[in-house]
Amino acid sequence: METPVRNNRILICLILCILVAGQTRAQVKPKIENRAFNLKCLSTALSGQVRPSFNLPLRSSIGRDSGDEQEQQLVGMSLENREFSMDSVVDLLRQVCVQGEDEEEALEWDLQERTLVVRALPKTMRKIESTLVFLERLVNRNAEVEVIALEGRALDDSPAGLLSKEQISKLLAKYPASERLRGLVNLGQSVRLNASRRRQYVADYDVEVAEKSSISDPVVTALVEGMEIGLFVEECLDGRFMMRATGRQCQRKGKARVIRKPAEGLGAIELPRTRSSVFAMSAILTPGSGFLIGSQEARAKSWLVRLIKVDPAPQFGGLKVLETRSLNRSPFLPRIGGVVGPTGTGERNVEESDESEGDETILSTDFLQDSIHRILESQEHENFSSLVTEIDGKLFLRVPANTLARIRRESVAVAAPLVRNVSTEFRYDLVSNESLDALLKRSNSEIATQLGRNAKTFCRTGSRALVSSGEEWLAIKDKNVEIASSSKIADPVMESLFAGMLLYSQPSISFSGDVMMAVDFTFQVDTKKGRVFETGLESIGAIDANDLAHTTGHARYKARNKEWILIRVAPIRSTGKTLVLMTRSSF
Repeated sequence: METPVRNNRILICLILCILVAGQTRAQVKPKIENRAFNLKCLSTALSGQVRPSFNLPLRSSIGRDSGDEQEQQLVGMSLENREFSMDSVVDLLRQVCVQGEDEEEALEWDLQERTLVVRALPKTMRKIESTLVFLERLVNRNAEVEVIALEGRALDDSPAGLLSKEQISKLLAKYPASERLRGLVNLGQSVRLNASRRRQYVADYDVEVAEKSSISDPVVTALVEGMEIGLFVEECLDGRFMMRATGRQCQRKGKARVIRKPAEGLGAIELPRTRSSVFAMSAILTPGSGFLIGSQEARAKSWLVRLIKVDPAPQFGGLKVLETRSLNRSPFLPRIGGVVGPTGTGERNVEESDESEGDETILSTDFLQDSIHRILESQEHENFSSLVTEIDGKLFLRVPANTLARIRRESVAVAAPLVRNVSTEFRYDLVSNESLDALLKRSNSEIATQLGRNAKTFCRTGSRALVSSGEEWLAIKDKNVEIASSSKIADPVMESLFAGMLLYSQPSISFSGDVMMAVDFTFQVDTKKGRVFETGLESIGAIDANDLAHTTGHARYKARNKEWILIRVAPIRSTGKTLVLMTRSSF
């Protein structure tokens, strides 16, 4: 009879031990970690819009702006801060890293500017750290880019459209690079590449007059010779890369013209002459590919721009990323300064343009998110919150690989017609008036083969491209005479003049598959009849009387792919010749 009693006692002791152990465990709190994360690596000052200096190089050198505004004009970029929203980062971390109630209860966030202080369970802290490492690698991917200056004749031998790695190799074998600029650009940011020389010269005077005294203050300006290029690269929905490139090139032609005494009381001034080029474009590229842009005007060089390689995208568990910023485009470019104004000289400037600047959205991220939700619904996806969040144009998703493939495929199919490359070639020349009628009786393709000058632009559909090449020179346009009591002094007024071709193109593709093109052009010639006008007054000095002939125009037309179109025939006064301008586009 003692055995059952002893067993009962043992059972009671075991129950008591279990109860005590359970109570003890309930009193033990889980271990909590505290850690601070510096989020500055997710925030960078960068160039929002990659813009060239739309004033020609020589004209920019005589600008009177100062400080940051002038430097911004020379660099060709308008700076702004773009960063990951810190609140969005915290929201992403919460959705990706916090999955259980115990993790949620133990978690505390403290966001202080760009420092995140976290109090969480160890397993949650490890997830947060891994996610932040993924974001850091994602926003700090580099692309290697290169710009190569080639002879203008390379435009004739280059096939239209995007150039493959093999085509680029063949082109470089025939036309060795005269200059190379290569560098790294962070995706989503811009980089400025330059190889230049700043040559100083006295081009003007600031004149002060008071009663019987006067003084002339020399204005020393700097002409930037060489190449300056701005590049911007970001990833597209389909894994290709969108590039914007803007730049200019300047080469001094001969010795500067020196005027020893432009007016009484003034020292010598220098009036240089240059070969100048400016370009702006955009393109959708794959690593290794590139394009050619430029003009043969005034023996200008052409630019070969290529994307060499891009850092691979980081991988992080089931978290996927769709890049959408390439669905924005910049269709507007301000008018270039220093080309042709109402008087046929260089008085028109950028501020006179009534075109607005800035990007336009051609496919919103809201539309993409709605499409993704419909796909998830159709697949009866268990976790409907798979669309995590959007940060700076990046859509973060947590979906299986096959779902992501469908989302990417359908999104790309919707956006594809809006992000196609279009290469536009221009053929033009001055034709003698005697041979013009015979030339115009030929077919457009035959006329194109007879025109000796070539230019090419390249851009995405809906965006604008620019190429301008020619010669610039400084001239004394006028004299501002300052008088006070018995003192007077003549202040020279300087002006930059241009002779060459400027071309804007803005292509789109119609519903029927034809090219819809808008072209703006300016062609200006120095007729070599410029002369020095002697005022007959030693105190004022001589001024320049230039003789420039020009034609400008706008053409909007529809054409088949690779079809030559004659867009302008215009006489160039005082030359006995007529400009014939043709164009064709390829996509």
